[in-house]
Amino acid sequence: LQACQPSQLTLAVTNTGSAAGSILVVGTFENQSPHTCTLDGYPSIQMLTSTGSDITTTTAERTSASGASPPQTIPVGPSQQASFTITTSDGNQFPLGTLPACPAAASLLVTPPGSAQGLVAPISARGGPAGLTALPYTAGQPCGGVTVSAIIPGSAARARCPACYPPPPGEVPSKDGRGGPN
Repeated sequence: LQACQPSQLTLAVTNTGSAAGSILVVGTFENQSPHTCTLDGYPSIQMLTSTGSDITTTTAERTSASGASPPQTIPVGPSQQASFTITTSDGNQFPLGTLPACPAAASLLVTPPGSAQGLVAPISARGGPAGLTALPYTAGQPCGGVTVSAIIPGSAARARCPACYPPPPGEVPSKDGRGGPN
């Protein structure tokens, strides 16, 4: 199978809100082509302002050492999804009045693994605000730090809250509730 090309994919990005000091954003690729392709590894992330300008973005990969799923080759059939998560600080660890001023991202440029071209998607809201402000976890760290997971099959948002994301028409839910292949 061939690696998925950006021209075969659509991208949706949703801020699902914050908990335990972190903001969780879910990115979902959907294969719009009539052919199965593969995604393997970690996407590249670039935060963008509302005018499309780059915001300094420092990306760390969430590895299996931190309890995340290790990268694997994910076949993505026609109309099927594969997803990833992005986490950053919600700023709750800063004393009142000491939160740094960090730029807000209105959208993300996400480049699939192995590709030189990315897709841009606005950051929509479901449980959190639209957009994303990547705050540091501790004083003295720069703004713009995010951690990205390896791509997984189906919808990471659906795995987090299956009742919030029913399967698309014609898709049979998988045993894990995320949709996609069983």
